[in-house]
Amino acid sequence: MPLSIKTLLFLLLLSSSNAFSQENVNPTDLWMGTGGWPQSSGMTFPGATTPFGLVRLSPDTKPAFPFSLPLFNKIGYSTGGYGYRDPKIFGFSHTRLEGTGGRDGGVFRVLPVRKLPRNFKSAPSARYRHRNEDAHAGYYEITLPPENVDVELTASPHCGFHRYTKLSSRRPLHLLLDVTSGLIQHPGSLDGQLEINADQQSISGQVRTRGDFSLIQNGLFAYFYAEYSTPMQSTQIWKDHYWLDQSTTQASGDNLGVALSTTPDTDEVELKLCVSHVSVQNAKLNFEAEARGVDFDQAQTRTESLWQNYFDRARITTSDADFERLYYTNLYFSSVMPTNFTDTNGEYLGFDNKIGVAKDYTYRTDLSLWDTFRTANPLYNLIAPEVSCDVVQSLMQMAKVSGVFPRLAYGTESLSMMFGSPANFVLAEAYVKGICKFDTHTALVYMWKGATDDEFTREHTCVTHGYCPSDETTQSVSKTVEDAWADFAAAELAHATGETEMEANFRTKEVAFRNVWDPSTRYFRPKNAAGEFTAFNPKMTSYFEFIYKPAINYAEGGPNHYRYTAPHHIQELISLFGGPEPFVDELEKFMEGATRHRGAFNPGPNYWHGDEHDLHAIYLFSEAGRPDLTQYWARWALRDRYALAPNGLDGNDDAGSITAWFVMSSLGLYSQSGTDRYWLGSPAVDTADVKLGPNHVLHIVANHQSSDNVYVKSVSLNGKRLCSPTIHHADLIDAQLTFEMSADPEATFDCKIN
Repeated sequence: MPLSIKTLLFLLLLSSSNAFSQENVNPTDLWMGTGGWPQSSGMTFPGATTPFGLVRLSPDTKPAFPFSLPLFNKIGYSTGGYGYRDPKIFGFSHTRLEGTGGRDGGVFRVLPVRKLPRNFKSAPSARYRHRNEDAHAGYYEITLPPENVDVELTASPHCGFHRYTKLSSRRPLHLLLDVTSGLIQHPGSLDGQLEINADQQSISGQVRTRGDFSLIQNGLFAYFYAEYSTPMQSTQIWKDHYWLDQSTTQASGDNLGVALSTTPDTDEVELKLCVSHVSVQNAKLNFEAEARGVDFDQAQTRTESLWQNYFDRARITTSDADFERLYYTNLYFSSVMPTNFTDTNGEYLGFDNKIGVAKDYTYRTDLSLWDTFRTANPLYNLIAPEVSCDVVQSLMQMAKVSGVFPRLAYGTESLSMMFGSPANFVLAEAYVKGICKFDTHTALVYMWKGATDDEFTREHTCVTHGYCPSDETTQSVSKTVEDAWADFAAAELAHATGETEMEANFRTKEVAFRNVWDPSTRYFRPKNAAGEFTAFNPKMTSYFEFIYKPAINYAEGGPNHYRYTAPHHIQELISLFGGPEPFVDELEKFMEGATRHRGAFNPGPNYWHGDEHDLHAIYLFSEAGRPDLTQYWARWALRDRYALAPNGLDGNDDAGSITAWFVMSSLGLYSQSGTDRYWLGSPAVDTADVKLGPNHVLHIVANHQSSDNVYVKSVSLNGKRLCSPTIHHADLIDAQLTFEMSADPEATFDCKIN
């Protein structure tokens, strides 16, 4: 979910052309997406985490003046905590979001220093150089000058592992643990508590962190338990900017932390810190389960093994080393969220702020569903079905509390950001693909509430008119067409479960896109409550609503971006354009109008690969009889809109959505959201072994594929030629999908030819 153009205009002086020369020694490049314009930055981070874990231990950076001012702190620049161009590091904190337009987390930040500050009226920081950094999946390292301290980070699902090594000097090393840290400095975090037990070499405490999302729920409590590996020469607490007496071992307040000071002859210290959102006791249980008796090297080995095992779920072969690294980097970032919110004893904090127990699943939150339902959730259905089932069960628990499925779940709250009913796609697709079972009748009841009851999701005026009137609501066109698409997903679930009455009700609503289609312009247009089309400009997007008010009828884009948002009735949409030929002509213009360069400051009114609303558009060419154009533009996006560079993404990764598109499209597949079907594209790998759960494998072969051979001559499934550009999920189980590639466009799916 990108940021508003009104705030981004303040950042006009920023450069998006940072070069990156990290030696190509690791399978991932974790600096991809850490730079660029805030509007088009991936908002990624290079720190250590596990697949879908809770702890994301990474450096928090500090922008140079004037972007370090509180004004810019609120803009959301480098929302993952790390900005590639930032010259200073605040320290290394344990939580954050991946790729979102909201800055949150940053709890329990640690910074090594050689000299204690006199006070904490300003947050301590250290200058750093990228040449002193190294990172790969599960590991981060940096040497901080002038302290000349080597910092290494790794993680388990609930714990962060730190190792600090003095490279010179006989002075003591001080670790500053900021209990009330957060990625947003103003208004900051509250309600810190801290307790030191020097005999056990342990620290514990809590904070109520406040960020872009957690502020909405009046803060999110986080708790920690930590132990350090060597006795300290002293421990001293600071509170409200000033040091307390060294004998103090407990404190509470809104500005709180502790300095751990080693003896001068201590050259290395390890710190293990485990997090819970339930209690300090649970944080300690997480420590006992994941960190007790585990040193840094052991933790690193375990975490790297977790990532290698995860990568093995979609292992590829290719002769292009750069593409291989790009592939695994995208696979990595697509699998950082959603968050494991369940402690090792099964407890979690639910939407009712009560402690629940997850039985036979992991309760997960930080579900950015409007973004992820299109690409990331389908990828999990393919290679991480257990995560998909976790998400389904978590959504059911969330709806049990709130009465409806969330659009965006953060921590213990359903946030009213974005629009529509994106959970419909997630649940319907998981069911019709046979990924997991759940109480489908209750799910459909929640979906119906979300579609008809303005107390929950949709505005009453949208329900009564059959579309969202432009004079009574904002984002009227986007809401209308995406609501219809979501109702289709619900109808598919009802059909699969035999709920005929519910299916009929949703089928009536899934065609609501017709109500805002203007045949004279061939656009989905704003319409007022009187049924009259109102002003619109295809070249204006919502980012310029402050100079062209009608643009407010579209969300994070404009008329062109939503022109193709009826993929569930694609043949009807093609006919509304006047048939396949004019449809293809207009779609080609849309693609050709994409910005010349990746990560442009202004994404423009045409195809934008940095936001989710039009990611499916490339695959619609196949439905109009031009699979060659789907293949051409899919390869264009893989080649042109991704790079191993800080500005390597076209926009916010949004919890893995943009990176998941890369993974799926590299395999030659793209899911038709809410169904069991995939569109076939142009695989960019020689072979792939995709593990569909623990017992099944899909083997993909792309014969003769190369940067020149992007067109598909034919496709066969288990040796039998396919005559359609789509395939069903069940067909992929224990199958071989073979693409014959060519440099020349082919009538791929016309089996009457040849």
